[in-house]
Amino acid sequence: MDVYKKVIASCFTDSQIPILKQALRTGVPVYLYGHGLGKSLLAETFRNAGYNVSEPGDRLDALGPMDMVDMDGMVAFCVRNAPKERISGVFDTLLKCPDEIAEWVNQ
Repeated sequence: MDVYKKVIASCFTDSQIPILKQALRTGVPVYLYGHGLGKSLLAETFRNAGYNVSEPGDRLDALGPMDMVDMDGMVAFCVRNAPKERISGVFDTLLKCPDEIAEWVNQ
């Protein structure tokens, strides 16, 4: 779970995190965009844990990482363009912890 918290801290600001948790907790669709790395990994990780999260890479008509989608009730988060620490096996680690992610969301 420490790996997940490192990824979250590198992708979102301290003020975005509680809003992200609230959106996930209440079932509001979440959209991740921005030049930062990690959108695809996070979107798939959240979806694997049962949350409605998407990003430009999920759409065939997306024009790039800053491409937005306009959907009623959706909350969009611009992922920070901060250097991401390379964590060995991060993808497999995050996909294997949906229960821990749900616990984090509900804190």
